[in-house]
Amino acid sequence: AIAAAAAAAAAAATKPPKPPQQSSAVAWSQAEKQKVRDAVTKFGTDSIADIAKAVGTRSEAQVRAHLRNVKSRERAERDVDAEGSVSAGTAGSSSKKEENAHDGGDGKSNVVSANGSSHPGKEVT
Repeated sequence: AIAAAAAAAAAAATKPPKPPQQSSAVAWSQAEKQKVRDAVTKFGTDSIADIAKAVGTRSEAQVRAHLRNVKSRERAERDVDAEGSVSAGTAGSSSKKEENAHDGGDGKSNVVSANGSSHPGKEVT
């Protein structure tokens, strides 16, 4: 029994790796998307079986994935609209040069070092 298990393990180890599975995904047509929107309005987002029946060309799993993707896209768009930029924390930030050189009103720039201390710099013209 041990020899048979070892032989099976050795055979499994020498098998070539499986090729990556190609996606069988087919883009949703505009008509299908409209049918989903209409069905969601009629049945709500929790009635996956009813939505799939209304679409007629997609499985429940495909409808569920589509709704998840739509929701994710809408959330991302709301985040971008709310922040005014794609990546958080970059809206309205200045460049390092602008952060590190400040005019203290005396005509000279003050250079701020990495530890936060300020040092008088060159005269600003």
